Amino acid sequence: MMEGLQEIRDAVQGIAEAITAALNIDTEIVDDTLTIVAGTGRYLKKIGLKEEGGDLKSGYIYSEALRTGKTYIIEEGESHPTYAPLENELAEVCCPIIMENKVIGLVGVVAFP
Repeated sequence: MMEGLQEIRDAVQGIAEAITAALNIDTEIVDDTLTIVAGTGRYLKKIGLKEEGGDLKSGYIYSEALRTGKTYIIEEGESHPTYAPLENELAEVCCPIIMENKVIGLVGVVAFP
């Protein structure tokens, strides 16, 4: 049986911290229900909360990435049609986590002013 990100959340948190250390940018990792499993910076206090209201049909970037398995690169958050910069996000890379041909979550690296 395939493990989900919640079952390995300590390891997932370590990965988020390593990404942040390498890139000097906030990182969040969400599972396939849009629940924040791990995070750094402002996302650390949001672990356990839902992105996009937990709506997998919202049409925003995370739900799209979970449904399509595509990576999204948002270069200008304010001008992107399906990106909702609620916290003044400047840019983001959203990359699905795929295991056994199934999207089990995603990694978001986010630039803030």
